[in-house]
Amino acid sequence: MVDAITMRLRVKTKGQDQTLLSPQNVVSCSDYNQGCEGGYPYLVAKFAQDIGLVPDYCEVYTAEDSACRISCPTDKPLKVYHVKDYKYIGGFYGACNEASMMYDLYHNGPIVIALNAPSDLFYYNKGIYDSKDTDADDWDITKTSRWEKTNHAVTCVGYGEEGKIYNINK
Repeated sequence: MVDAITMRLRVKTKGQDQTLLSPQNVVSCSDYNQGCEGGYPYLVAKFAQDIGLVPDYCEVYTAEDSACRISCPTDKPLKVYHVKDYKYIGGFYGACNEASMMYDLYHNGPIVIALNAPSDLFYYNKGIYDSKDTDADDWDITKTSRWEKTNHAVTCVGYGEEGKIYNINK
């Protein structure tokens, strides 16, 4: 989520602000999520609005739960970045669709999407990832999803290649 906010900062400032925001700041300082044990992209955005995000040089990523320790080098100032107007694409949870996602990507920059990551995602290394969910527990007898099961969030930076739009509803 912090990567998407960093990229949107670049889009909004037309590349003038090259700050890398700190994902560790969210892991260590946000009471809205559970650190390395997980959380929700929407609540990361809420933290970024309510509390704010600091540059990566003030809280370097360590990939572990640790106490909130914001400490900027003496030659670099602490600047706190706040997001505004964060929302679910489509206006509310469950209202998102492909057209809305493409519109938001085109006009505002990268978005965060949640997915139920299958085990083969661990081996992904490049290109367009494609996998079918074969876990019977995720589907009812009519083959429709019982609920939005997710366990991973990723940054989506585009929606097609060479004029082809990739359909997420296979």
